Amino acid sequence: MEFMSLGDELFQLRHLKSSGAIGPVEYYQSLPRLLDAPSDGCAVAASQTDVFLRCVRRIGALLDDRFGASGADLRQKMDLCWRRISAGLRVKLVRIAAIERQLHDGTCCAVADMSGLAEGCLEALTQTLREAVAASPAPPRVNLNVPVRVTRGLVRGLRHSKHRILPKYRALQYLSIVDLDGRLEMITSQSPILIDPGDQVATAGWTDNEAEMYYNESKRVGSRGSPRTLRLATMAGWAGALSGVVLILKMIVLFGLDIHFVHSGRSLVKHASLGALGIVVAWIGLSASAVFGQVTRVAQALDDELKRPPRSQAGP
Repeated sequence: MEFMSLGDELFQLRHLKSSGAIGPVEYYQSLPRLLDAPSDGCAVAASQTDVFLRCVRRIGALLDDRFGASGADLRQKMDLCWRRISAGLRVKLVRIAAIERQLHDGTCCAVADMSGLAEGCLEALTQTLREAVAASPAPPRVNLNVPVRVTRGLVRGLRHSKHRILPKYRALQYLSIVDLDGRLEMITSQSPILIDPGDQVATAGWTDNEAEMYYNESKRVGSRGSPRTLRLATMAGWAGALSGVVLILKMIVLFGLDIHFVHSGRSLVKHASLGALGIVVAWIGLSASAVFGQVTRVAQALDDELKRPPRSQAGP
């Protein structure tokens, strides 16, 4: 079996999701598998208590993002979406929330029991994910009016990688999996992603668990663009499209005024060339304005989020 690097696996995972080969549940489940795996066999295995608390954070993030249940801990979030989750999941989360409070209060738990608790929390995370996806509306095929997703928090887990865009080609695409206070994000960038564990980071993108831009508030670096510059680029695209339309109209007018066009092959070729040039220029301008317009929305959403104070996060 051929070994696949982390970057190649992440790239393939994105492709499988965008092509519809896997659903949001399978996609999400792949992220913690890749994120929590020891890198190069050198990472120290997390304790069962750490695994338990990590799952609690991820369950709380799902309840917050998918059910709008914002609270200081899992119990408060669960109370806010009590009627929207199944009875079986409630029973599991009540027990998990009680253990979480005991850990935060310093109450000792038997070490022998933590393995079972961590495994049960992983099962509850999977059930929470399935119910959260089922309760979420299906994303539209055309994302022109889809709101930009912004995620912000402390980096609790992180793995960097890179992928060659084409075989034997030097250009690289950089990818990172980040756990931002329980929210799992795959960041894609054309330049190295400058993030370390413990940094305060904000990300923005169109789809769940994927980010096109990020900003590291701790290091004051990132891949976000200037909304003002991007707006100017969008306007330049519209200007190009307008120029193409002008060329097409000019071709039509000259074609109509040339009374000898039937007897002149050169005139016909000249008008056809002018019209073709106008179509190409208009197409390029419209495409550029659409792309820059979408990128501007992401950059503006990220910029607006960074102007707000970060939300306080409970838990270690």
